Amino acid sequence: MRVAVKFADKAETIVQGLAAPYGGPFGGKDLDGEFFSKSTDFAMDWYPDGIPLLYHHGHDADLETMIVGRVKAREMTDDGMWAEAQPDTSNQ
Repeated sequence: MRVAVKFADKAETIVQGLAAPYGGPFGGKDLDGEFFSKSTDFAMDWYPDGIPLLYHHGHDADLETMIVGRVKAREMTDDGMWAEAQPDTSNQ
């Protein structure tokens, strides 16, 4: 199982990792009591130009829903949705 989010290139401009793992560490759920499964509809066609990459899922009181990059690729695996994203390096 691949679980870590890490830089995928030496220039440190692409991150990749398991963006939506199936189940969760707390009785099959995450800290919010939610979970993803193989039947989850990830709406893969909603953002053909790349899903916006949000800082802290838009839950940061100061930054709110700041877009910090774009998800460039996604694929469904046996463990969940694996994603590759490119942070906007021109934005602090």
